[in-house]
Amino acid sequence: MGKGSFVAAALAAALLLAGCGGSSRRAAVERYVKQVDAVERAFGGQVAQAQRSYAAFGRDHVFGTESFPKATRTFVRLRARIAALEPPPEAAQVQRGLLRLLGTEVALAREVTGLDAYLRAERAPLARLRGAELRLRAGLATARTAAAQRRVFDAFAGDAARAETGLRAVRSPAPLLPWHTAELARVERLRREAADLSSALRQRDVAALRSRLAALRADIAGRDAVAAERAAIRAYDARAAEVSALASRVDAERARLEKRFG
Repeated sequence: MGKGSFVAAALAAALLLAGCGGSSRRAAVERYVKQVDAVERAFGGQVAQAQRSYAAFGRDHVFGTESFPKATRTFVRLRARIAALEPPPEAAQVQRGLLRLLGTEVALAREVTGLDAYLRAERAPLARLRGAELRLRAGLATARTAAAQRRVFDAFAGDAARAETGLRAVRSPAPLLPWHTAELARVERLRREAADLSSALRQRDVAALRSRLAALRADIAGRDAVAAERAAIRAYDARAAEVSALASRVDAERARLEKRFG
């Protein structure tokens, strides 16, 4: 749930504070401590699995698993269980810190789920386009007449149009929107360039053939198969850093409590 065991140390400080106000206040904090501990134990295995999934995503670039939606559900339920607790006044700050931290964990889980879903969805149209690019090269290598070359370019334009349609149907999460927009524009250019080349062949426009062929080659060469994955990892790292920073602030609150009441 964050860096270190915030709950154990912060609640220990709350117990020290409660001890200054009588046995009933201390007993109330102790009940809260036991309740939080029970919730943590109940979710311990699920949280550990979620953290392993995140590590695989951020460090090993493991995509396309069902563990990310499960992690989201885990942190949503965990936060709801903690939110349902009624802390005594001495533990109110602890409760607020836990809820902030868990809220950030929920946001991280949802973002990773969205990133992973996008990466899975965008692979299909781009894989089809890659196949079309290979067929384009093979077709041009054997096409001996202008009519044959037009058929090759027409086929590629159709393939690019289908890839464009497929990519437009994929909903991009905000962190990947710049990459999605750029890749969609590249695919659209490929479609137009192939159609222009077919038209130039029909019209025997040598200048247009040279310029559009150069543009087509540049856009095919501009393909980066793992650019989306790199962007997803950067987005995850940024969100994970936010979680770590919040956990550090929560730990700092704990340290101040310990110093004041320890």
